[in-house]
Amino acid sequence: MTTQLVLENADLVPLEDMADGTKGFAADLAYRQLSIVNGIFYGIPSGQGEWELIDAGLLTSSGTTVEFAERRFGRDARPTARLPGFDADDLLDPTVQSTFEAAKLDWSRLIDPNSSEMLAFYWTLLALRHQRIMPLLHGLGGGGGSFRREGSVTADEWVLKDRARLLLIANLSEKPAQYQTSPSAKRIFSLGSSTDETLSPWLVIFSIQSTQLKSVSAESDVHG
Repeated sequence: MTTQLVLENADLVPLEDMADGTKGFAADLAYRQLSIVNGIFYGIPSGQGEWELIDAGLLTSSGTTVEFAERRFGRDARPTARLPGFDADDLLDPTVQSTFEAAKLDWSRLIDPNSSEMLAFYWTLLALRHQRIMPLLHGLGGGGGSFRREGSVTADEWVLKDRARLLLIANLSEKPAQYQTSPSAKRIFSLGSSTDETLSPWLVIFSIQSTQLKSVSAESDVHG
């Protein structure tokens, strides 16, 4: 059974009121409450060098975010991103109105066949999750899963109701990969093609392994 630990005041990290109006954990780490979230500023407040905004807060707090960032790091200092996939020079600023507007769906584009096809694809995935996966999630606890990586292949597994398992296999590469799939798993979605031992580039397979199934055809329910 999970035990909740009670923290006393002595367990809290000491905070310092910084000259720029933030609360400091350390010389290079401070926060400022922004609406209902805390914006975390990481970096030496010298006005030079790199710094990172760990939580940008809400759109309504963008003005406050910019204000305290300028106080701490200087007017022309821009935050950098270190997470893979978020380090491009043209990364959109999450604190400006234009980024919010650009994220809105343009429903008028549904007249384009490619857009309507993509919408239908998403509806198919949502229906698949509702019909095949959600019924197996009732009453589950945490910690029932695993992850492994073999070269370009990622294999995830989640333990479901009645000891069934949801399996994900993905070849995250532009080249084919050698990987042996389970012949007894019932494939419910696939994007790409595969044999028992070879995965095509950018292949994604979701399947369900049931303890009640001894031998099941690998024919897919849904193909992307």
